[in-house]
Amino acid sequence: MDHLKRISDFQKLIAKAGFDAVFVSRRGAMAYFTGAFIPWCSALCIPAEGEAELITQRYDINRVICFSAVKKMRGWAPQGDVTFIDCLVDVIK
Repeated sequence: MDHLKRISDFQKLIAKAGFDAVFVSRRGAMAYFTGAFIPWCSALCIPAEGEAELITQRYDINRVICFSAVKKMRGWAPQGDVTFIDCLVDVIK
């Protein structure tokens, strides 16, 4: 599967619809675009232009990098200094 092509094709649809980006948070959709199983509270930001970025739990990043076509990742920790919401807000900014 060419997951990066899937992202590229989707980016064209995002741009055509007039959106800046789309967040994907369902496991099946994240697997469709990345090729990796991501079971935790995570989100994939697919911008209309540029590189997609995955937000996932910090301790799972190394495993996800091994299996994912998306290599740009941001980690958060349940009891850590950076929360899931912090990451979402930072990506949106």
